[in-house]
Amino acid sequence: MTTTPRLLVVGATSAIAHEVARRYAARNARLFLAGRDAAGIAANAADLTARGAESVVTAAFDALDTASHEAMLDKAFVAFDGFDAVQTIIVHDDDGWRWSIPGLSRACHD
Repeated sequence: MTTTPRLLVVGATSAIAHEVARRYAARNARLFLAGRDAAGIAANAADLTARGAESVVTAAFDALDTASHEAMLDKAFVAFDGFDAVQTIIVHDDDGWRWSIPGLSRACHD
């Protein structure tokens, strides 16, 4: 039995994140793209759909706005009933580099 991969991409307009998403799109994945640049995310969504993604859902999301994390994760989880993989970015703010975003592991394990 083959299942369609489900990928959550946070920071979806970065070149690395988009390349990873392209590889999943080629496998007919379902993709949830989140990031700050709504126009860039929309362009990436169109590209990924053209490359074979089964479906692409987008959300405006600023990783530095920690109050928005739970709502974005809830929306993402509802869209595909969980994820098989999560692609994140490294976030920088005035406190330095953060290597993960709190709560993201929940998306794959709920």
